[in-house]
Formats: sequence, C-alpha cells, structure tokens
Amino acid sequence: RLQQLGSSVGELTEKQTAEAKAAVTDAIAEREKLVAAVEALAAQDPAKAQWKQVTTQLDAFFARWQAHQQDGPRLPKADGDELWRRFRAARTTIEGHRKAFFAELDGTHREARTRKQDLAEKAEALASKGTAAIPDYRKLLDDWKAAGRAGKKVDDALWARFKAAGDVLYA
Repeated sequence: RLQQLGSSVGELTEKQTAEAKAAVTDAIAEREKLVAAVEALAAQDPAKAQWKQVTTQLDAFFARWQAHQQDGPRLPKADGDELWRRFRAARTTIEGHRKAFFAELDGTHREARTRKQDLAEKAEALASKGTAAIPDYRKLLDDWKAAGRAGKKVDDALWARFKAAGDVLYA
C-alpha cells in the first residue's frame, strides 16, 4: 500500500509541477502582451495622440498589470523584473510626452490670452472715438480671430469685454 501511495504522490507532484510551469509560462506570455501594448502606445506620435484616451488606456493596462500580479502565479524574479522595467519605461515615455504636450498647450494659451487682453484693451480705448473707430475695430477683430484659443473660460470672458467695446462703437 505504501508503495502505491508513494508512486501516486510522485505522479501528483510531477503533475502539479507541470501545471505550475504552464501557469508561469502563460503568466509571462500575458504580461508580455501587456508590455507590448504599452510599448505600442508609447511608440505613437505624441502630436497626434488623444491624451484623454491614451491616459485611460494606460490606466487600464496598469490595472490589469496589478491584477495579474496579485492574482496570477509568481514569476521568476529575472523575468518579472525585466517585464516590469520595460512596462515602466514605456509608461514613463507616455507620461513625458503627455506633460510636454500640455506644457506646450499652456504656453500657447498663455500667449493667446495675453494677445487677446491687449486687443480687448485697445478695443475699449476706441470707444471714445465713436463710429469713426469702426474700421480700427474691424482690424482688431481680424487680429482677434488670428490670435488663437486661450482656454474656454478665459476666452469667453475676454470675448465679452471685446464685444462690449464693439457694441459701444456700433451703438
């Protein structure tokens, strides 16, 4: 009986070892897919990226990574560290591109805001000249259109000032 149990235990141990190896292999393949997806996201042209979607996708990939790490089998340290290094590098690249994009956008908005504030002040200064200043106001309006966007709230407030000055001229 003891020999039968010994051989059964040996067979079960071999079976469990094979299953554990297969689970680790599957887990490595799954994490490879995650890393490849994040690296593909990082390789996209940052100028054409829709940052809200990219950020959502990156967060979803990171959540899957964490869930896989918590619920999946433990990977060998060398494999796990290498995959994490690649994932982290791609994630850092994406974050760097996103920060650069928004820093540039903030700079553009700042320039447009300054330009539109100047235009609003010039338009307000024309109010004392009456209808004779309408051609000058039209030129300021063309400059306004060429100045670009300054952010919705700021743009709306400055437009209200600019338009009020024009309404005084046309009244």
